[in-house]
Amino acid sequence: MNFEVLLIFLALSGSLAFVFAYFIIRLSKYFLNSRYIYFGMSVFFIGIALHSALAFPVLLAGHGFGIIFKNFTGAGFKFGTGELLYFAAAAGIGQEIAKALPFYFELKRTKGKEPSPPFLGLGLNLGLGFSLSEIIFLAFTGWEPNATNFAFSTILLGSWERLSATLFHMSTAGLIAYGIEKRKTALFLVIAILLHFILDSFAGLTANHPVFSIFVEETLLFLFSLSLLIVSILLLKEK
Repeated sequence: MNFEVLLIFLALSGSLAFVFAYFIIRLSKYFLNSRYIYFGMSVFFIGIALHSALAFPVLLAGHGFGIIFKNFTGAGFKFGTGELLYFAAAAGIGQEIAKALPFYFELKRTKGKEPSPPFLGLGLNLGLGFSLSEIIFLAFTGWEPNATNFAFSTILLGSWERLSATLFHMSTAGLIAYGIEKRKTALFLVIAILLHFILDSFAGLTANHPVFSIFVEETLLFLFSLSLLIVSILLLKEK
C-alpha cells in the first residue's frame, strides 16, 4: 500500500477497533484504562519478538536466507501444512505469553498490591492496546511507496479483519488476566494459546487451500472472535 492508503487503513482500522472495544468494555461495566492500553501496545513488540524467535529457525530451515531478502513478511512463499501449523503455534505461544507480562511485572513491582481486581477489565484494555500496535505494525510492514491501483474494498476488508483481531486479542488477554487473578495462570494461558493456534491455523490453511470466499472467511473469523469475547465476558463475570 502507498502512503495515502496506509493512512486511510490506519485511521479506519484504528477507529473501528477503538470504538467497538470502548462499547464492549462499557457494556461489560468496565472502563477504559490508559495504562493497560499502553501496556498492551508495548508488549505487542515483545510478543512479535518471541513469535519470531520461535518461527525463524523453521523458516530458515525450510526456505533459506533468501526469504529475508525477497520479502520481510514472507509473502508470496508457499508454506507447507506442517510449517503453517508450527507458525500458528509460535504465534500463540509468543503473543499470549507477552499479554501476561504486564500483570506479572506490576504484581511483582508492587508486591501484590497492584493492579486491583477485577483483572478481566484490565485484560480487555490490554488486548485493545495489543491490537492497536498490531494495526500499526501491519500497516508499515505492508507499505509500498510506489504501489498503485489499491482498491478501497481491500482497505475495508483489511479493516474488518483487524476488527476481528481486536476482538480476539481482547478475549485472550481477558482470559489470561482472569487466570492470573484467580491463580490459575497456566490453565488460562494454555487455553489462550490453543485458541490462538486454532484461529491462525484456520487462516493459514484456508489461505493455502481456499474453501470459502474471502468474504465468507472473514465473516467466520469475525463471528468466532465476537462470540469468544462475549462468552468469555459472560462466563468470567459470573464467577
